[in-house]
Amino acid sequence: MEQKELLKKLFSWSNVLNLVNEKDEVVMKVYQRLVGDMDLQKARMSALRFSRELRLRLRDVASDEYIGLVQPIEDLTRDQLITLLLVDSIDSARQEIDRDYYYAEPKEPDEFATTEEHEVYAHKWETWEAEREKDYQHKLVAKMDFLKEQFELLSDETLLARAKTMRIEALCEQELKNRFLEMCVLFGTYEDAQFTKHLFDTYLEFASQPDAVKNQLIEGYARLEMSTIGLKESTKSQASEQVSTSQ
Repeated sequence: MEQKELLKKLFSWSNVLNLVNEKDEVVMKVYQRLVGDMDLQKARMSALRFSRELRLRLRDVASDEYIGLVQPIEDLTRDQLITLLLVDSIDSARQEIDRDYYYAEPKEPDEFATTEEHEVYAHKWETWEAEREKDYQHKLVAKMDFLKEQFELLSDETLLARAKTMRIEALCEQELKNRFLEMCVLFGTYEDAQFTKHLFDTYLEFASQPDAVKNQLIEGYARLEMSTIGLKESTKSQASEQVSTSQ
């Protein structure tokens, strides 16, 4: 029963959000919940459309986006181009490390361990997170150093072309993330606690709101997503315990 209740909370997670004005006065109460699979797919498709449209503009040398965001790259020095490439490579470098990264947790002493062995184990746990982060950063720095060496081998022409390509990719990736979250807010925000009436009928209506309002809605939904992490971890932990008990 406890497991069923946990899963029920996990898949119907919702929250009340108070929108405030510049004086921190509540001006409106709205209701948010995590969107389902169908709306997630719609949000992703819409975000991909926005990203594609931006990519086309960034590749058009006559567009404002190209002139403002891509063309200035042509004025950078070789060292500046390499720095820009490294900045735009950080996310992909992290993703590559994350695919295979593993940092072992401290091994728990057995039932016959001494008090001192338990003390050592406790100390290792206290420092484990910091040591893991130190190890991860070491691998990231090594990866970025390797990329820098590779970039330094490129000709000026290739370096410039690569910098433009990666800058466009980075901008489109950020556009995809931003628009996806905004579409989730659109589909997941309601006027009523029964979740029958969306706060906005269209994306244009949402986009036309003051930044202060949009930011509160986005931050509210982002917190909603983060709040499920503990439930997911708890679910996995309980499942692991059941497996261990059954063995």
